[in-house]
Amino acid sequence: MITPLKARDELDHPGLERLIEHILGGGVHGLFILGTSGEAPGLSYRLRRELIERVCRQVRGRVSLLVGIPDISMVEAIGLARYAADSGAPAVVSSAPYYLALG
Repeated sequence: MITPLKARDELDHPGLERLIEHILGGGVHGLFILGTSGEAPGLSYRLRRELIERVCRQVRGRVSLLVGIPDISMVEAIGLARYAADSGAPAVVSSAPYYLALG
């Protein structure tokens, strides 16, 4: 799911609520936020946490919810994973750290 924004670092709250209900109304079995669209690394950590909390609160277990935690910092990825779990997300999706120096 793409994250609806009002401004560069401002979540579109009504748009997010409508988008989630529209997608769920289409009969999906799950949502994947901060996923493979490539947008997550361009969003602030504050905005990612706000998105995670709001989506978890709205979905409330109606469908599976996957939260992407891609980051170049292992510490930040783990922090997002913990935040997602504390917010009620049942699963996170990780990737190997990118831009990792080979040697």
